[in-house]
Amino acid sequence: MTEDGEHLRRRLYRPGAGGADVDAYLAARDPNADPDPGIGTARTGRRRWRPVVGVLVPAVVVVALVGVARAPAGTSGARPTPLPTSTVEPRTSAAFLSRIRSDRDAGLAAWWDPGAPFVEEHGAGSRTVELPRPAGSARITVLLVLASDATAGWSIDRLVIHDDRTIHLSELEGADGSVRAGVPAVGHLDSTPAAQPSRLLVDAPAGVRWGVAAVYSD
Repeated sequence: MTEDGEHLRRRLYRPGAGGADVDAYLAARDPNADPDPGIGTARTGRRRWRPVVGVLVPAVVVVALVGVARAPAGTSGARPTPLPTSTVEPRTSAAFLSRIRSDRDAGLAAWWDPGAPFVEEHGAGSRTVELPRPAGSARITVLLVLASDATAGWSIDRLVIHDDRTIHLSELEGADGSVRAGVPAVGHLDSTPAAQPSRLLVDAPAGVRWGVAAVYSD
């Protein structure tokens, strides 16, 4: 690697590193290589983030040179196990459905914990969402709601830069199973300073609309 390439690699470790830094580093390693198709998806997701000063810091850029292997949602021949859910009133469930079917965030974070920092997004099919990194240990609650009954799942991954200068994603936590329309599936991750989250992957069948939130608590 040239001196310029080494300089670009060191930039990945700096606070505020972004997708342009990763693209520049990869181009220096192999100018003929195409950018990873998952990077653009992760960067274009709209974030709903309410920062708490001194508690959370911005996320390090997410890049999936070696992704976490996951079976596509809905392809298993066995009957999927239902994901754990939270009790929700019918009118609240109807509101979730109305919002995501109208291409809006479902409002999951405000429903779960109105005062907590969060990231919230909506979409269809499989998609990644960038996550902020907590300054220390934190519990992240993942809430996933679908517009129709389907088999779906989620995973939270962290970015790992290996000694050989390759960049990988390693799964910290995840779940998949059947989800009922309008009923939020709930999962948790206890992150530590040694295992910081980088991205949230929502895995759903093509065309199935969803809303997701990652809510942070101490």
